[in-house]
Amino acid sequence: MEAKKKLNETYYFLNALKVNKERPDEFDYNLSAFLAALRGILDVMLYDFAEKYQLGFTRDDRFTFRNLKGSAKRQNKIDALQFLKWWSSQLDYFRKNPLYAKRNIIVHRGYPPTTRVHRLYISDAVTLSSSFYIPQQPAGFQGEPQVSEFAISPGSSAGSQGVSNIGSSAIPPSAIGQIETKVEVSFPDFPHQDALDVCQQACSNMKTIVEYAKKNFWIKP
Repeated sequence: MEAKKKLNETYYFLNALKVNKERPDEFDYNLSAFLAALRGILDVMLYDFAEKYQLGFTRDDRFTFRNLKGSAKRQNKIDALQFLKWWSSQLDYFRKNPLYAKRNIIVHRGYPPTTRVHRLYISDAVTLSSSFYIPQQPAGFQGEPQVSEFAISPGSSAGSQGVSNIGSSAIPPSAIGQIETKVEVSFPDFPHQDALDVCQQACSNMKTIVEYAKKNFWIKP
């Protein structure tokens, strides 16, 4: 199944998104490739099964779902019709995912907007009862950075839901060297989810579809 290889391509670009998370342009380029690969899985699957069921089309031909269904009906290929009915339901399911529309936006209009939030993380190894958010300092800043303190546990991120700002202070000496800034990217329609988590879930869903097709339609005689 070429659809399996296309799925692997999707995971390839998902990993590229993770690597380029902090670089907006590279992130957008890989997001475009990721969404194109994700959308292409179901299309490639149609060609896989058009060949398997010998419906009269090859990978050199252009055809539609209706073409395949009509060919399967004329030849009375029940297995092919069952697959096509299932495939159509999976496409309908995928169309409900906002990532489906984002692919069309990237191809025809440009890159969809994303929001980037810089969060400060303190290692679990540090014995603290607070986490700190460091605002961006102006160029050439020489003084001791001032931070907003939040009453949350070590290992959490500043700015998490449910925390409260309890004042301002300098970074505690015990935290120096244990602080890591991470970038979280989100889509406007998924404001409370990291964009990579949304893409990861879409990959997982598509993997389930491919595995189901292989088990229930591809390996059957």
